[in-house]
Amino acid sequence: MKKHRLSLLLLCIASASTGLLYSQEGDLQKEIAKIIRYEVNINFELVPGLLIGVIDQDSTYTFSVGEKQNKHDPYEMGSVTKPVVAWLAALALDSLGWTSETKVCAFLPDSLCKNGWEQITVGQLLTHRAGLMRLPPGIGEAEVNIDDPYAGYDIEALTQDMKLMQTQPGVYSYSHVNFMVLHWLFERVGGLDYFFEQKLIYPLALYQSGFDIPDDQMALGHGRNGAGTTLWHCNALDPALGLRSGLLDLVTFVRHISPDLINHAPKWSSGKEKEMEKQIKGGVYDVVDGWFLIPERDTWVFYHNGFTGGHNVSIAFIPEKQIGAIVIANSSIGSGELSMLILEMMHKGKK
Repeated sequence: MKKHRLSLLLLCIASASTGLLYSQEGDLQKEIAKIIRYEVNINFELVPGLLIGVIDQDSTYTFSVGEKQNKHDPYEMGSVTKPVVAWLAALALDSLGWTSETKVCAFLPDSLCKNGWEQITVGQLLTHRAGLMRLPPGIGEAEVNIDDPYAGYDIEALTQDMKLMQTQPGVYSYSHVNFMVLHWLFERVGGLDYFFEQKLIYPLALYQSGFDIPDDQMALGHGRNGAGTTLWHCNALDPALGLRSGLLDLVTFVRHISPDLINHAPKWSSGKEKEMEKQIKGGVYDVVDGWFLIPERDTWVFYHNGFTGGHNVSIAFIPEKQIGAIVIANSSIGSGELSMLILEMMHKGKK
């Protein structure tokens, strides 16, 4: 039987923590298999394999679907970098005695504090409310290899391009630039790599994670045609796209930040839910600590996804319910809304 047909029928359990009975674990496995078979359209010839991590209160379950994936391998996180960097930025601000209301000109080079940059706060960057374009205007000029599009774009190029940008304080616009600008904030605390090591890698033992993990340690990725592809080297886009991490580290990180997210999220109400749903239809999201907030009946889902030329990651979780789903695909195509569908299935089961 062909590999992609087997993957629709089987979920191979990679590991499971203690906490629930095996029969319950088996039920979870069967329900995820049903979602994959009937609710998401995954072509396993183009998406060879998936890693799935499920958080259910004190228990964690990991599954490999299709071509067996190693749960210890690092993958490219793409835009899932952003909520991790947002969490680090909050720590950096605190260590400097600043807040989210601090203006970015507190750390930007003086030559950049014009054209509206002097009005932008760190909080506006972190919530995508600085009205900035998605990518710098000159980024295509630095592209040498379309399979590694950002390798040639450095901080010097970003500095020159920021002089050409116009800001719109308070206007929502999802932008990689918001997080690229944080390079200068992290320079005040030893640099992004150093701060990441001190605040995450060592305290939480996130040894699958970093911005400089060697290419030969990374999981193989696949492009949209199903063929193997090269890794991205994000250079000045590191704070927006450059994190490399693994399934188990992501589980640890989500568990670690969840208590704070419960406190930072707005109080749920039917009125707030309707307001947010209307915003989302218009393409505007509430962002909390780098995560997109999505209404889910009586609570909020924290969500983010990201992709590169060869990997795709999505994370959906409900901190107050202590449930969540992480899906990593070894293809840029990804798994659709699988993380959200798994989370919705688990949430219904908690009623």
